[in-house]
Amino acid sequence: MGLDLDHSNVEDRRFQELLASQDIVVETTSYFAELTTGRRVSGVKNPMIIDRLSEFYSVIPNPILVVVARDVVAVAQREESCGHDLLESLHAAARREREIFHFVQAVADPLVMVSYERALASPTATARALSDFILGAANEDIVELTSRLVRSNCDMPGDVDFVRERELYDLQTSGAVATLP
Repeated sequence: MGLDLDHSNVEDRRFQELLASQDIVVETTSYFAELTTGRRVSGVKNPMIIDRLSEFYSVIPNPILVVVARDVVAVAQREESCGHDLLESLHAAARREREIFHFVQAVADPLVMVSYERALASPTATARALSDFILGAANEDIVELTSRLVRSNCDMPGDVDFVRERELYDLQTSGAVATLP
């Protein structure tokens, strides 16, 4: 899920910076070349990707689109909690969601739609379904690792993932070696 993962929101810091690049096609070509080297499956998660996706989509090798749709009111409320206007945030979230749907409708690459709320309710079932879709058969190791990343508190960049931090603390105080992603 990227090259420099922010565990608070499972987004790649390098990819986030890349989205502001003036020369996004060159930058994404290099990024995806590095990201896909030696990996059967690789990807990035970023809700702002749709703002520039059409500019560099053609350089993504063998794209499989996994679109996670979230309740736009929940998105707007999260933005409001950070000091943004609720109605402006709601408008932006709805616009971005429409843009995503228009984009994926126009491309012929494999596509799967996932409900954010359903993924939170059943992360293992969601990870298994995605594994089946992307790999052709569920790989239980990938399912387990992926489902552990699904956390309702992994929302905003730089947020503290309290669940992960508690797990690390428990591991450290028990004398165990921390191996969480």
